[in-house]
Amino acid sequence: MCRKLSTKLFSQVRRVRPVDPALLEQVGPRNYRLRAFPVPPPLYSWEKRNGSDRATEMHLWLTYKVMRQEKGWPLPELNEQRNIFWTNRTKRIRNGKVKRGFSDRWLEAFLPVDQPQQPMVHQVNLGDGYRISAKPLDLLQKSAIRNTNLTKLEGKRFAVILDSSRSMAAHKSQVKKTFTWLQQQGFADQSLTNNDADLYITDAIDNKIDHQAKRIDDISDFNPAQITFYGSIQPEQMLQQFEQLRGNTAYDGILLVTDQGSYELSEDNKNVAVVAAPLWMVHLGNQLPSAYNDTILKLIQNSGGGVSTDIQGVIQRMATQEALGSSVVSVADGYAWFMESATAESTTKTGFEPLAARQLILGLSGNLNGSLEELDRIHGIAKTYEIVSPYSSMIVLVNDEQRKMLKEAEASSDRFDREVETGEEQLNQPSNPFSVSGVPEPEVWMLILISAIALLIISRRQKITVDG
Repeated sequence: MCRKLSTKLFSQVRRVRPVDPALLEQVGPRNYRLRAFPVPPPLYSWEKRNGSDRATEMHLWLTYKVMRQEKGWPLPELNEQRNIFWTNRTKRIRNGKVKRGFSDRWLEAFLPVDQPQQPMVHQVNLGDGYRISAKPLDLLQKSAIRNTNLTKLEGKRFAVILDSSRSMAAHKSQVKKTFTWLQQQGFADQSLTNNDADLYITDAIDNKIDHQAKRIDDISDFNPAQITFYGSIQPEQMLQQFEQLRGNTAYDGILLVTDQGSYELSEDNKNVAVVAAPLWMVHLGNQLPSAYNDTILKLIQNSGGGVSTDIQGVIQRMATQEALGSSVVSVADGYAWFMESATAESTTKTGFEPLAARQLILGLSGNLNGSLEELDRIHGIAKTYEIVSPYSSMIVLVNDEQRKMLKEAEASSDRFDREVETGEEQLNQPSNPFSVSGVPEPEVWMLILISAIALLIISRRQKITVDG
């Protein structure tokens, strides 16, 4: 369903009567949030006497598809958990067998493969006249024109925006390492024959218009040891400061160097500056945020940017796309994904279609004008191939009342605008009995204590953590 409807319905149901549905939504380029319904309590003695048919066991089934890697099949990596737990008695079943040895973790890093297999080209024709192909980078490099390096970028100009928040002080060594690498790669020689970069240092003092943010055109003049990290500033404000200092300078990429940050402190400001180049969020500390607000997610998606944990990975990704041409949608997991025109839809199903549909949505996002017709078209792709996207969420409804509410909400004109949650909702305060109005039914007390389960999942990537 459209993401606006899913979050709105989820919130309304929990306010009116705490019989929770389950909700899965995309909250970042590689971030997914799962909120599952609570575990039902056993039947009370009076329910047994009355012959109650209330469900005492509920199941939530998800399908997770990824490209096979050298180590096996990568599983989701848990980034944050709320009101969920497991013990050494929790069973994890793989192909009918109980898997043991990782009781301190949610899932193992990889599922083993049955037998070694070389990466191969995957291709499928989807509806709407598009073909999606996934080609191994190793094969592309071997077949490339002599002396063509898929990882080398030349003649590009970048804006590097540095987060000056106090939390960045913990990453001083990585800040120094980042700018040392930029200088070693020619980004500080004031020459576009290789590449060049301008530095924008943000200012967190009250986030006022008369800030002390500054621009440094020669990053060799910047000494990371002399910067004082203080205060707090969000990505939207950093981009506004950047836009005020940029002037008429055009860039081929915008690299916002920050840390994990705090999603719950971020406001969904729709007046943020519109970037005219791919926006890349570079999170030092090897830790991605739990989620991105919709404004930043939209900027990343529509500009053709992505997220990474180091600048080297971003430059390598952009170099590969530059060398392979404009038909490349993304580079991830050792594959380059191509979007091209096709004459007919494939009739044979291979299981590759959902992965291809995700890349098709990513490719179409770069040319959106924001009309409902376009968004409905992209939402239709997600529904056809049963996937979650930045525009489409999945919700599991548990009663007819919720289904009726969904049907009534589907025609709203703002169905793609996700409702902003402040972090102060009952979801984050499950033990507050005063937040429940009226007299609860017998099982509601258990629901108050359990509340909803919230997981924030980040797809596991290869050593260079890059994705679009």
